[in-house]
Amino acid sequence: RLESLADLGQWRGGITPPKDNPRYWESGTIPWLASMDVSGSEGREIRGKVTKAALDETSLRVIPGPTVVVVMRSNILRRALPVGIVESDVTVNQDIRALVPRAHIRVEYVYQALRAASEDIREACVRTDGSMAAVDSKAFLDFRIPMPSLGDQEVAAGKLRHIDAIVNDLSGRLSAELSARRRQYEHYRDRLLTFEEAVS
Repeated sequence: RLESLADLGQWRGGITPPKDNPRYWESGTIPWLASMDVSGSEGREIRGKVTKAALDETSLRVIPGPTVVVVMRSNILRRALPVGIVESDVTVNQDIRALVPRAHIRVEYVYQALRAASEDIREACVRTDGSMAAVDSKAFLDFRIPMPSLGDQEVAAGKLRHIDAIVNDLSGRLSAELSARRRQYEHYRDRLLTFEEAVS
């Protein structure tokens, strides 16, 4: 069956605590996710951290992990829809929505389904007429994805995770091989194109 994204649980946003207040940032220990973290690493590497004071004194709240995160406002939306998965508890900025799933919804399945539908979501939901591209929240929440039984969600997510791991492993190996071949080319290029000057 198909279910709307709104029916999967609660989609929460966040804020950026004032950067000019060091009490919110210095020696922070609570992960704070920005859109560049999702765009660059699918949310698996979180660079920002806030302090407990940021939670106590602003509207920022912790979102329990695991969670699926989607970039809702960024010019990267003109060419892609960044979707990520965060395993631990996290806070997010105002450009991200994170899913707190209802019972019997597997976060990793939703992550894989959103990745698969990302171009359809972008086409149906992203507005690019302003200076900053943005996902229309209502259209996004109305978007529907296949939602099988819990067991089938786990099987599908597990198989896709396995294939992902193979692809990432191959990508790493190919990258290393390309690097080695480039170094080899440069070595022989420098040797083959270096000539001793003729003695007259």
